[in-house]
Amino acid sequence: MAAIAAISLKNYAAVEQTYNPTQSSPVCSWVEAGFTSLDSMKKATLGMKLPKNASSGVVRIQGKLAYPVLDAVTGALSHTVLGTFEVVCPVKATQTERREAFARLKDYIADAVVQAAVDDLALPY
Repeated sequence: MAAIAAISLKNYAAVEQTYNPTQSSPVCSWVEAGFTSLDSMKKATLGMKLPKNASSGVVRIQGKLAYPVLDAVTGALSHTVLGTFEVVCPVKATQTERREAFARLKDYIADAVVQAAVDDLALPY
């Protein structure tokens, strides 16, 4: 596994936003560079739950992105938009199988039907 380092995530305008690491164990955390208050701190986390038995069961990889929104008038926290994911990998799954599932999940999240559901808060009919 690689050492924790800064990551770049694109915003809606496709501009790279830098997230700096703040913690590496037991949950990796990154916060967006340049936040001005704890209320405005955009944060990404990544964790892993291992099975009790290393030869069977599943590994759960869990991620979360928090996007707080401040009130334009008061500057206080108005609400937070959250994005979460979980990838469940049987320990017997091969690296190729895990990569295939990840590639499809990544493409699914980026698909227009998911984008429209987020934009319009509605499912396709």
